[in-house]
Formats: sequence, C-alpha cells, structure tokens
Amino acid sequence: MYYKYRTKNKSNRMLKLFAVIFFVSAAVFFAYKYRTQLMFWKSGFNKLTEIVSVSERDTSAYEKNGGIQSALQKAAKFREDDPMNPEAFIVSAKLSFIVSESLLPRKFGAMFVNSKKDTLSPEAASGFIAAIKYFRKAEALGGKKALDDESRIMLAKASYYSDYYPANQIFLLIDSISEPLMIRYKDDIYFYAQTLVVNGAVQRGMDYLVKMNMKDSFSKLVIAKSFAEGKQFTDAISSYKEVISETSDSEIKKTASINLGLLYFSQSLYREAADILEPFVLPQSEDADLKAVMEKLFIELKDPVKAKLYAVTENK
Repeated sequence: MYYKYRTKNKSNRMLKLFAVIFFVSAAVFFAYKYRTQLMFWKSGFNKLTEIVSVSERDTSAYEKNGGIQSALQKAAKFREDDPMNPEAFIVSAKLSFIVSESLLPRKFGAMFVNSKKDTLSPEAASGFIAAIKYFRKAEALGGKKALDDESRIMLAKASYYSDYYPANQIFLLIDSISEPLMIRYKDDIYFYAQTLVVNGAVQRGMDYLVKMNMKDSFSKLVIAKSFAEGKQFTDAISSYKEVISETSDSEIKKTASINLGLLYFSQSLYREAADILEPFVLPQSEDADLKAVMEKLFIELKDPVKAKLYAVTENK
C-alpha cells in the first residue's frame, strides 16, 4: 500500500513538472516568434506617450513623426491591440484634446478676459467628447489613479469647452488635482484658478494665481478679471489700472480698458465708465452688447444725443 502511494505521488509531481516545462517552452517560443511585433509595439507606445507628455500642445510638434493624424491612427491601433490597458486610452484622449484645442479660435484665457465663450466647430466638439470618453474609459480600466494631473485638467477643459458636464462636476475634477503648482501651461493655470473662483473658492483661486508668480501683461489681465469675477472690485479696479498703465500691447490695453469701464458701469460709476469706454467703443462698433451698454450709460448721464448714437433698438 505504501509503495503504491509513493508511486502515485511521484507520478503527479512528474505531470506537474512536464506541464510547467510545456507552458514555459510555449511562452518562450511565442515570445521569440513575435519578438519583432512586441518590440515595435512597446517602442511605438513609449514614443507616442513621450510625445504627448512633452508637446507644447502644438500639432506641429508631430510633423517629424508623420503628423498628428498619424499619431491618432497609431493610438487607435494601440487601443485595438491592448483594449484593457488604460494607458492606451489616455494617449488617445490627450491626442484628441490637443487636436481639438488647436481648432479653437482662441484658448480659455482669451475667452475668459473677453467674457465670451466661442462656439465650437463640429470637428472640435466631437474631438473633445472623444477625449472625455477615452479618459473615462481609462479611469474605468485603471481606477481613479489612472489619470494624472494633466489628464484631469484636460478632461475638465474638454468638458468646459463642450458643455459636457455642469460647472459643479468640472469643479470636482479640478479639485482632484493633487499638485496644482506643477501645472505646466499658462492656459491650464488660468483655467484651474477660474474654476475655483467661479465656484465660490475665490480666495483659494486668487492665492493660487499669486503663487504661480506670472508677471506678463496678459496674466495680470487674467488676475484683474479674476478679482472682478470674485466680486473683489477694489482689487479688480486697481489691477486693471496697473495693466493699462504698464502694457505696450494695444489689444491687452483695450481689453483691460473695456473691462474696467464695464466694471465701473456695474457699480453705477457712470462718468468714470464713459471716460474710459468712449475711446474704445465707437458708435459704428459691431458689438451690439457694448453698444447697448453705451446707450444705457449715456441715458444715465442724461446725454440723449450720445445715447441715440449708440442706440441698437430704434432708428436714429
């Protein structure tokens, strides 16, 4: 009986050993057979990830590698080859975002200081929505930690541009960024701060802008506008005046002057508003909203002649 038991136990061990040898041999065989394809996939994926991480969001950066459309095609192939890898979807999401943002007439910062959100082209809109879905797929596959801070701000901006999520959900995305001081691009910095400000975290948003220590005229214009959005009007007026006095850029000076004039108007400082707005908003202006403000402004100043010049609702 003991002899039979030992023989059976030895046979089982031998079977297990042969099974292990078989599977290891098969793995080695297939790895060797498909080594070229595997190395190409790994190399291509790493290169594409590197391009996305270092690009200045400029599609021309992809020209030496076949262009942005080629990169998108490679990303689609990576998703097809490894559909359970969150990184494949993150690469596709980032590329889709970069392409779509490049199609905008202007980026967030310019929209913000001019108080006008641009209408998206169908191509840009579909690209942003694709980016959102790819990011969410990556998150579903890899969990919350699958998205790095840059992915989160891209997801938030894509949602803002496309109106995919409401403001409170975009705020939650921004609030989940772990190291905001490491955000690399100025337009992302503006977006991060303004999302905080417009959702009630005014002091936090303003403190963040101060910490980022941006001294150029456009950044100072963003800061002034942020004070105004946060209803810190004294600081806003002071900041607008600083931009106007310091900048040599005519467009920045004009935008700061118009914003300051509109702020004066909202605070019923009509004479101050008229003095600063009149040189920049002419009666022949095509901006109906600004002309309507000028009309109301001169009505308040009891100047019917000038009010009529700016009238947009009646024949002159």
